[in-house]
Amino acid sequence: MSETTLRTVTLETVANYRQAAEHTISAYRASGHRLLGLMSRNVERATQRGAERVAPRLAAALRRTSSKVTVAAARGIDAVSARSERALDLGGDGISQGLGRVADIVEGIENRYLAGGLQAAARISLTGARAALGLSRTLLAGADKLSTAAAGPVKVTKRASTPRRAAKTAAKPARAAAKKAPRSRRAAV
Repeated sequence: MSETTLRTVTLETVANYRQAAEHTISAYRASGHRLLGLMSRNVERATQRGAERVAPRLAAALRRTSSKVTVAAARGIDAVSARSERALDLGGDGISQGLGRVADIVEGIENRYLAGGLQAAARISLTGARAALGLSRTLLAGADKLSTAAAGPVKVTKRASTPRRAAKTAAKPARAAAKKAPRSRRAAV
């Protein structure tokens, strides 16, 4: 087992926060595009239902405008996401490099009194750093769930556990269609 040091705990905590931020950016991008798709479908439905019959030119203009707005908004969402990812990369790399430099400087101190004091401070700080690491793990798990939820529902097909259930499941659409069909008079027997 490797030795837990303030350096390793801090670097792992920074990595967790960075990954949580990446998941959050991903959720922003996915939810933004989902919202644009929803708005675009609603405009399309509205033009088909009402405007198409009454004013076909207006409906066509609405579709073109909706398409242009959707494309512009999608570009904006992608641009904000890309800039955020770049800033995250620069900041994360800078923090990791800075922590490494400070740790290297501290390890190179030869004054035993100063080195002993820094080691004592590191031991005292390690408890708080471990708590921050636990918090960052929880935050990362939450950001992962957020990113997954923002990506949208995943269609899962159920497998029937028995042949009888498979037949029952296959019969459902037929039963639903039969309910919707007009009923004819039954012949008297």
